[in-house]
Amino acid sequence: MPVSTYPKYFDLNIGKVLEHLETEDSLKEIISNGLDEYILSDSKKDIRIYKNDNNKWCIRDYGRGIKSSNFKFDINNDKQDNHDIIGMYGYGLKDAIGNLFHRDIKFKIYTKNYIFTPVMRSKKDFPDEETLHMEIIKNTIYEMKTGTEFIFDNLKLENITKAKEKFMKFLNPKIIFELNDYKIFKLDSFQSIFVNGVEVHKNTGFHFSYDIKSSDDITKCFNRDRKQLDLQSLKPHIIKVLKKIIINNDDNNDDNNKNDEFEKQEEQEDQEDQEDQEDQEEQKEEYKLIKYIQDILKINTLEYLQEFNSVDILRNIILQIHNQNKYVFVGTKEKLTKNIKEKIKNDNKEIFILGDALKPKFKVKNIKDLYHYNGFGEDIHLNTLINYIDPPKIINIREYISNMIQPIDKLLKIPDILKNKLLNIEVVNINNDNDNSDNSDDDYSDDDNNDENIDNLEKYGYNFDEDILKISQKYIDERNKKELFVILFRYIVNNIDDESIEKLAESKRGWFW
Repeated sequence: MPVSTYPKYFDLNIGKVLEHLETEDSLKEIISNGLDEYILSDSKKDIRIYKNDNNKWCIRDYGRGIKSSNFKFDINNDKQDNHDIIGMYGYGLKDAIGNLFHRDIKFKIYTKNYIFTPVMRSKKDFPDEETLHMEIIKNTIYEMKTGTEFIFDNLKLENITKAKEKFMKFLNPKIIFELNDYKIFKLDSFQSIFVNGVEVHKNTGFHFSYDIKSSDDITKCFNRDRKQLDLQSLKPHIIKVLKKIIINNDDNNDDNNKNDEFEKQEEQEDQEDQEDQEDQEEQKEEYKLIKYIQDILKINTLEYLQEFNSVDILRNIILQIHNQNKYVFVGTKEKLTKNIKEKIKNDNKEIFILGDALKPKFKVKNIKDLYHYNGFGEDIHLNTLINYIDPPKIINIREYISNMIQPIDKLLKIPDILKNKLLNIEVVNINNDNDNSDNSDDDYSDDDNNDENIDNLEKYGYNFDEDILKISQKYIDERNKKELFVILFRYIVNNIDDESIEKLAESKRGWFW
């Protein structure tokens, strides 16, 4: 029986490495495999990343141990159908080793039975061609019972730090919202997408970072080159959870209760303890989701809404804020006088700023017009500056018009049919009224409407060409009463038949002449 001789060599068949990979990308793959082994082997010991007694960085897991077959580029059946592990979203151990070798990072891989070392070596059948091989020798020098350990000769702290930043396990972010298979949190410098806790897309440009549990649908969003992850494919998954995001301040009540308890304890605590407690409360306050949402909703450019660029998401969020009954929605271009601020304060409400980016989403010219927007429910009127600039009045439209045309009726004797049409006039809220607001520099325009398609209602604020007469909401206002009177007078005169005019002229001959 032949005796196995060592060293043996396993041809990785790598001539050209993936040039775009950084050192931390390769370390990410090694760490991912270690974390997966913790799950797949049901290990009682978690992965370790540390410096040994020789001042060398080590990555150690306590799983089943690497075999030469793990260096093949192949589908890992253990991972393919397991949605709890993360290795399926890496570059592959083979690519990681090739990249580290290419970057002159020296290392060895230790298992219970073997030591693996990457070396350049001629191919077996092509002596003139060198490829990367794994040199395999028996492990007689480093005692290990289970798992795999990578020991690096010249790895830097910077490399380890950047690699660990790719894992929620080591970042340990504060989760500000969680729903089923989704977690939302905020990173310090930029936001990323994570799947099963491992970063799969860095610096998305989103407002939040997201951790998504693996699924078959998520797997379809990836291709072999993980750096070219199609972010657009992931957006529907992000939108799905944002449509269900819950913004509430119920925990404010808990905070208030706690504050009461703290106040009772202050007499027994010294000043230092009191300051520490206040710092803790401030840190808790920083994670209020509504504070992050405020920063997003006050954006003026539609492009920078990013993942919140959806009417359904915005409607859900704004309605929840409205239901708290503690905010007044104010646009960035809407002027706030001292008097208005005092009124808001006296109502025990706070200002919540909505940027211009929301105007085209809801098709309103001014943020204050959201008061009339019926997309939040027929009986819901958002609390906007209209409540303080133009307090809404409940007006009986029929009575309002009747009083308006009364002097005209005395003069011209309006026919009953014409009078009934006027008394049944329909008041319509149109969103591009040319009002006298403070937003003279408003640059919003609806590109879908050109002059050829704008009807009289949108163009002039009234449309009397149909059977049902319609006027804009803005005319039900004392400031526009004279203008409405002129509009109604012209309509009446133009629609009284000639016979009635002649009779009127005959009876009022002296008045006319």
